[in-house]
Amino acid sequence: MSEEQTDFADLPVLPAELLTELAKSFPEDGYSNTDRYRDFRRTFLGSPEGRRTLYAILGWSHVNGLSFNPFKADEPANAVAFREGERHIGLQMLAVMVEEPKATPAKVVRRKPKP
Repeated sequence: MSEEQTDFADLPVLPAELLTELAKSFPEDGYSNTDRYRDFRRTFLGSPEGRRTLYAILGWSHVNGLSFNPFKADEPANAVAFREGERHIGLQMLAVMVEEPKATPAKVVRRKPKP
């Protein structure tokens, strides 16, 4: 196994256990918009594997399609809402990677007005 490859055998297989394990990697002191921007870009745009993964996720979320299908008159009313929810996730991911967050201003020191 090369240095770039990782053995994922130690990760849990069950979704609940995997989510618990993933939560451990979340920083306790917060996760800034800048951190998220850098992480998403590094993860999804930093390698061919990441770009393929992002392409698959965006395909699943129907980002390039419509939520409403006029040719399916017999589909349940909530089907459009369900697809719109899927699409929203893809759009959120794109938004995080496309626009760099504005720098957080340094601590503002407020001075009392002179009497």
